[in-house]
Amino acid sequence: MKLADRLRTVMADKVPAGWMTRHELARQEGYPHGDGSFFYLLRNALRANLVETRTFRVATTSGLRLVNHYRYTPPKNSRAS
Repeated sequence: MKLADRLRTVMADKVPAGWMTRHELARQEGYPHGDGSFFYLLRNALRANLVETRTFRVATTSGLRLVNHYRYTPPKNSRAS
């Protein structure tokens, strides 16, 4: 293994459980890869604070890439207990 390859894997972030790329999220929800309607729904969910986003460094064959990952945010209870 080349030194550059080893550095890439060391510098890459560990993606915590529950965080997915938009393509993984679309597949989980039953939408085909690249379906524009799912990305429209994802954008609206982000605006409504139903989904949170975070960027992770991911090792690819061409180097480290910044990739957005998403996870569902539980709705906050608006009523005071």
